[in-house]
Amino acid sequence: PIRISQLQQRHDWSRNHTDLMISETVPADVQIQEIAKEFSDDEISRIRKRQPLKEPTIVTIIEIVDRMAAIAMYDGPIKVTPPRHLHRINHFLWRRALVHTIYLLQLIERGATQRADGKVRNDMIDSLLATYATYFGGIMTSDQLPELLHVEARHMLIAVGARIPRS
Repeated sequence: PIRISQLQQRHDWSRNHTDLMISETVPADVQIQEIAKEFSDDEISRIRKRQPLKEPTIVTIIEIVDRMAAIAMYDGPIKVTPPRHLHRINHFLWRRALVHTIYLLQLIERGATQRADGKVRNDMIDSLLATYATYFGGIMTSDQLPELLHVEARHMLIAVGARIPRS
């Protein structure tokens, strides 16, 4: 049987790992500024108003995702051989980069310029759950952020021809 001390130990491991991930991550305010620079004022306006995005904006988003996924594959703790071009959209790290990009775009949409560390920790877990959910028919949560991230990621994955289970 699992003991309370074992559960506490695993909780501590998880928390320490999350703390390490956050400490090695570029701060949220810098990420928001960097991604916002990729878009024109008109594109930022359309994002904030939740208007349909034009093709050049969508291309820019995919390019951002490709760059983020490449960084994760080449500079991460475990080197990953990138899949062939058409298969990249089904790779976990590409989907993770997509969900993270959607998360940053949602912050831009709300006009956020920074994010508190405690919220970043929760958001990281929510976006990770949303990434896993792209391989399944959905996500069981009452939390709005992972559900919204999953729905938007699913729409984009369908648009680029990724393998998606029926929901």
